[in-house]
Amino acid sequence: GRGAGGAGGTVAGGYWYGNGGGAGGTGENGGGGGGGGGAGGCDTGTDSYGGGGGGGGAGGCAARAGGGGGGGGGGSFGVFAVGGATVTISGCTVARGAAGRGGPGGVGGRGQSGGAGNSGGAFPGGAMPGRGGNGGHGGHGGGGGGGQGGRSVGLAWIPGTTVTHDCTITGGAAGGGGDGGVHAPTAPVAERDGNDGAPGTGGTLQTTRACTSATSC
Repeated sequence: GRGAGGAGGTVAGGYWYGNGGGAGGTGENGGGGGGGGGAGGCDTGTDSYGGGGGGGGAGGCAARAGGGGGGGGGGSFGVFAVGGATVTISGCTVARGAAGRGGPGGVGGRGQSGGAGNSGGAFPGGAMPGRGGNGGHGGHGGGGGGGQGGRSVGLAWIPGTTVTHDCTITGGAAGGGGDGGVHAPTAPVAERDGNDGAPGTGGTLQTTRACTSATSC
């Protein structure tokens, strides 16, 4: 399956971190092809009973791994208040910086192509038997999810912390979400039926941000 895109941010040790994307899942082994039908005979019990059908090809092995998730983009915060502090800021100007883009998800591995079916056995005086079916290709690994884009915020705080200000806050740019990783880019076009990773969520450009909890923002 595809890797989930990163969404939201985590607060740890007084720092904000964009959430990374999820890893892609691995596929399943491909099934073997069906055997070909046997040929009809000429005269029952007399001359030819017909050749046997060809054996089906082996299924391909699944990809060994999906793509890894992309890391979260870095944030830009003028003030990030934590720890139950009371902060008063007066007469200030805050110039926000540009936040980082989320990292792209990794490429999903390619499943092995299936084996070719075999021709049926020839038999004198009989019709040509059926050829065995080709084996199914192994499942591809899903692409990894892109990381959350960084936030650009003038003043931010966690619950239990108070911030009072009259600042002028300008500039800055939010970081875009990372692209999802592609699955099995080297597989034949006819076999590229897996899942690309989901893109990460874009960051935000904000004057202030009150975090939802002490660990999530």
